[in-house]
Amino acid sequence: MKLWLGRLILLFLMVIFIIPQNLYAKKKLYQDRIYEPVILRGDILAPLYNFPINEIFMYAYHDSTQTWTMIPFQIDEMKFAQDPFKPENENAKQDFYFIQDDGLLDFRDELVFMIRDLGDRASSEAWIDNEEAQKFERLEIVVRDPNEVDNAAYGYLFRSSTVTDEVPSPYGFSFDLQNQIAKNHTYSLRLSKQNGLIEDIAINPPFGSGVDIFDTQKLRFIGVFDLGIITISIGKNGFPAANERDNLYVYNENDLDNFHLWYTPKPVVRLIREVRQTIRFGEFFMNETAFYIKTKFYPFSGTIGGGAELDPETLKQEFHMEEDIFVRLELLRQSWDFNSAAAGMKFYNKYNDRIPIDGVSDNVNKNVKKPIKEWTLTTGEQGSMFTFVEFKDTTWQNIELYFHDNQEGGQADETVVEGGDTGDGMSFGDQGILFRNQTDNNVSLRLNFTAFFLPKNADKSAGEKLAYCIENPVVCQSNAISFSTEVTNKNYLTVSDNFRLNQNYPNPFNSSTKISFTIPYSENILLRVIDMNGRTLKTLINGMLVVGNHEITWKGIDEKNNAVVSGVYFYEIRSKNFASVRKLILIR
Repeated sequence: MKLWLGRLILLFLMVIFIIPQNLYAKKKLYQDRIYEPVILRGDILAPLYNFPINEIFMYAYHDSTQTWTMIPFQIDEMKFAQDPFKPENENAKQDFYFIQDDGLLDFRDELVFMIRDLGDRASSEAWIDNEEAQKFERLEIVVRDPNEVDNAAYGYLFRSSTVTDEVPSPYGFSFDLQNQIAKNHTYSLRLSKQNGLIEDIAINPPFGSGVDIFDTQKLRFIGVFDLGIITISIGKNGFPAANERDNLYVYNENDLDNFHLWYTPKPVVRLIREVRQTIRFGEFFMNETAFYIKTKFYPFSGTIGGGAELDPETLKQEFHMEEDIFVRLELLRQSWDFNSAAAGMKFYNKYNDRIPIDGVSDNVNKNVKKPIKEWTLTTGEQGSMFTFVEFKDTTWQNIELYFHDNQEGGQADETVVEGGDTGDGMSFGDQGILFRNQTDNNVSLRLNFTAFFLPKNADKSAGEKLAYCIENPVVCQSNAISFSTEVTNKNYLTVSDNFRLNQNYPNPFNSSTKISFTIPYSENILLRVIDMNGRTLKTLINGMLVVGNHEITWKGIDEKNNAVVSGVYFYEIRSKNFASVRKLILIR
């Protein structure tokens, strides 16, 4: 009886203490943020500068088996160069991906990998089995949730010319230049040859059905372009509104003098497709303000970025004119329009749940908060598409959600487009942001869109989680370690008993904020403000400090005393024996 009772008690204790721990064990970062890429550049990679890129390899360490695995990664070279289409304009220099560089890693180049492929922290004695790699420092990359500093994942960069293993390429990237189709194992997208925007989307099994559910990405604007020598009315006085089909133009192979379409030849974790385009009105092309659009495809997501500033000062410089010229818009709308194959899917955002996409008009909550960081989720058996759009603060009087679900097509914002709507002439879950009534001439036609492609039948919590991840990007740091087990930046994020880095105050802040800290003994201290990619914005302290409490003010400026834009930044303190980092928020 006693033996039976003892076993029963033991079983009860297992249920109480062991099973809940398994059920509620917190996922590691590489198990939790499985859809996110990481892009690193700048001084976070400094210990590997001037190394040949083809001799750098990235590995993950697995603590459970004490083994190393090479992970999918790529290094994209960038070169600061003159815009080949504006050779006379010294201000037209910028970073280019596709201009040949020297093959050596520098601060402009970008390292790309997926969080899901990272691993555990390796001891300083653990090393890959490669004799040449042991002659060089390895670079430990620490990736962590900014709000949970203990939740970290690790990757390791080694240098060797004798590594013979191929870099794994599990995501199946390809690009069909003729048809402008980007593919990987998760999704397939076709881009327009005429305007550079997205026209087809299919989410592949098992994530989705593999059927094209997308009509076209749309852009509308109404206003006046006063270019001095010519004034163009758009959507006014009987003229049609501008749209992506008729008024965005990609320079193509039929225009060899201006042809510009580049793409990554051998993508592993990122495929970049870049085009040069402009705004046109009939036969009038705004070549002076031509801009680059970069579409970047990752294993589970993609981004569209680029565009042009159309404020009076920029236009005067581009057109080489003395008199004022300006653009004033009364309406601007960007939206994603699905096709009839999306029928049966559901629409979610912050303020709407399970809105049916069926080609029948719906009453939706059109609230949009400023600053604009809006997400949407369209989901069903066909797959799930999450979008996130961020716009800097503007002077528009009215900003609202645009949502139009009507199989008869048309437009909810009453813009006039000859021949009806663009695309297939129907609207299934057409969704985006609508701006009305701008109060000044500082127009920006900047694109900044992110889309994720997720498993079918996702729920609202999936959208909320991705929105959190985008608004709270991981923080990355590096430690250089030699095979002799000497750690250059040792004990990263470990805090001694008497060391303390306090939260800045105020936070968020507008004009200035105070940063205070305590050090346990006198030594050289580096205190700097960094951006989300680890690049130094402002060095606040770099020198010997005495033991005790210290405080310094940051006025939101960079090394050149230029004001930095609103956003999330980090301040980091380092010494020989400790390091720590905290997040701060600047709101202009």
